[in-house]
Order: sequence, then C-alpha cells, then structure tokens
Amino acid sequence: VYKRQVQFDPKSTKTYSWQGRLIEDKIPTYDFSSDIWHYKQFYNDPPAKYKKIIFQKINPLWYRKEAKQYLLYLLKSHKYESSTINNITSSIRKFGVIVVKSKISSKEKITRETILLFISENKKLNNISFNRNLKSLEDFFEFLGLAPSLVRSRDKKKQTYNEPEWLDQTTRNSIEQHLDKLPSPIARHYLVQFYTAARPGDICNLPFDCLVEDNTKWYINIPLQDKTNRQKRVPANRKVRKLIEQQQQWIRETWGEQFPHLFCHFVGIRPESYPEFPSLRPLPQTPERNTQNNPMVISIKMLIDRENILDANGQKPHFTGRITRPSRLQQVRVKYGLEAARLLADHKSPNTTFQHYAPPTREEKGKVALPFQELLLNTENKFLAYETLPESL
Repeated sequence: VYKRQVQFDPKSTKTYSWQGRLIEDKIPTYDFSSDIWHYKQFYNDPPAKYKKIIFQKINPLWYRKEAKQYLLYLLKSHKYESSTINNITSSIRKFGVIVVKSKISSKEKITRETILLFISENKKLNNISFNRNLKSLEDFFEFLGLAPSLVRSRDKKKQTYNEPEWLDQTTRNSIEQHLDKLPSPIARHYLVQFYTAARPGDICNLPFDCLVEDNTKWYINIPLQDKTNRQKRVPANRKVRKLIEQQQQWIRETWGEQFPHLFCHFVGIRPESYPEFPSLRPLPQTPERNTQNNPMVISIKMLIDRENILDANGQKPHFTGRITRPSRLQQVRVKYGLEAARLLADHKSPNTTFQHYAPPTREEKGKVALPFQELLLNTENKFLAYETLPESL
C-alpha cells in the first residue's frame, strides 16, 4: 500500500514545479482485539475520507464484541462500500447508548421496549437518516439471531424522493463545444465520466489500465469503489478509447510508470486565469471527490459561467459532480430504452433506474397524458366504447 508525497522542485523547467513520489504507507496488521481497524486491511484502495473504524465509543464491552463480529462479517463479504460500513457503525454506536442506559447485559435482553426507547431518542433525525439507522439495526439483529419483530415496518418514517436533475441536450452540446477552453486532462475527465455514467468517486479512482480488449471488443473496467470483488464493465467506442489512450499517454509523460490512476488532481484553477490557466499544476494524487475541490467540477462550472451557457429554457444549469450520471442514463433511456440504462447504471432493478435516475421527461409525460385529457374532457358528450379507452388505463 502506498501514499503520495508531494514536494516543490525549484529547478524544474516545466510549467509546473510540483514533483511527487510514492512511498510505502505502513498499515498495522489486522487484530480483532484492537479497537481501531483500518479500511486498508480489508479494501485495496478505500477513499481517503474513510480511513479507520473506531470502536472505543461502542459500549458496553460485550456489545462492542458483537458489533466487531458483525462488521468483520460485512468487511470480509466485500459487498459494502466503506461509506456504508461507516453508517452502519454509527447506527450500532447510537444503539449502544441505549444499551448502556438500559443496563442490558446480553443480546438476549434486547426487547421491543429497547427499540422504542431508541426510536424516541432519535426521532428528531431526518427521515432518511432515521430509516437508515433502523435498517442497519434490523440487519444487525438478524445477524445476532434476535426476533425479527424487534424492528417493525411501521417504525420507519415516510420518505419522499425528489426527481433527479440532469443536463438537457442543449446544455450538454454547449459544454462539449467549449471543452477546448479547458486543460485537456480535465476535459477528458468530464467526457469519460459522462460516457460511463459512473459515480464521481469511481472515476477519480479509475485505474490507469482500465481499457481492456476481450474477444476483439474493447471495454472500460471500472472497479466499484471499495467493492473489491466487483467491477462495472462498459463497452468502449472508438471515440472514448482514443480519449483514454490520450490520457494514459499524458499520465505517463507527467508522472511516469508509478502513478496507478488514469486521472490526477490539479490546483491553481482560478476564474481570473480562464482560459489560459497559467498557475495550473497537476499533483500526483487522485482528484478530490468533494465537489468544492474537484478540478473537473470547478472547471465545468467556470466554463458554464464564462461562456454563458444556458439550458433549453434559457436558464443557467446547475452543475455538480453527480449530475453526469443521471444525465447520461436519461440520454441512454430515451435513445435505447430502460433496460439499456439499467445495465449501464449497474442496477439490479429497473425501478431504481427509472425512479432515481431516468424518469420520463416532461415531453413524454405530456404525450401520455393527452389521451387522458381527451377522455376526461369528452366535450361532445359521446358514448365511449371500452375498446376506445387508452391502453394505459
């Protein structure tokens, strides 16, 4: 396992003078009895945001041991992202507060009354956080072999989902027309992230050798962040292959053979330096995932502002790192159908794709609604045979 060390080279003749090298990062050997576990003991390349699982605040001690057994089971399964493990650990720790307060001495003494006390203590949480806590505890109790009726469906709060936002065709075309104003590596970052419909974190950590040939066809292999035994495979057309090959060449010329990722971080992206960016400097680390610091997101926002890019309604689009995923899935759904969008998104259920990423557009809703409007109005007050009713009824 390696970490990156950055240093300033005053004798450099390049436009940037920051040099980097990779040094070995020593991680302690996994020990079940330790109250600090490192994600790198279980995952190859976890995000820097999630480094450790800390158990000191999970009490009492018998409960901490049960929590460790459960979290070890989850970690070894390699099915959960480190962010998910963090949320589960937080839920278990919160319930531990109730266990201490109720003076519970073993798992068998956890009752429905204990759950109701937990619900009362955490009722001020927003609906999503509250339900996530209950789901985590529900799964934890199942692992412990406790009665499934401890957490009940009526305990959970009602959740509503906002419709996803996406960039319309007008916005996407305008952005692509002006990408030559941005540094090439950053422009390629945007294009690859949009094409693959991958999550921002997965693209930030995309391996250098992600482009592979299989049976005369080319694919982009995208390891799903922290899910070390799974990866998403996206067919690569000639255009995106060329983009990736250009980026690979740039990385090798800039950082040599040691840098393991396709994209790197940049600093010195300032509005007043657009579009020359004389202070731009690459750093030998993966791009920051945080929207406020991600060089691609900062650059596209700047591009939209400086080139006065507007959407089809004449409004300035709101760009975020996450918006590329629903934008691409919506494009694919409209052109090739829901199943194609589901496969690209790597979703198990098409309902997830349809509800959270690529619902029908306003125009599509209008076309479907028209027969209902005609039926409901029935201005001539005619008899309507069953066969004439819209199929969607």
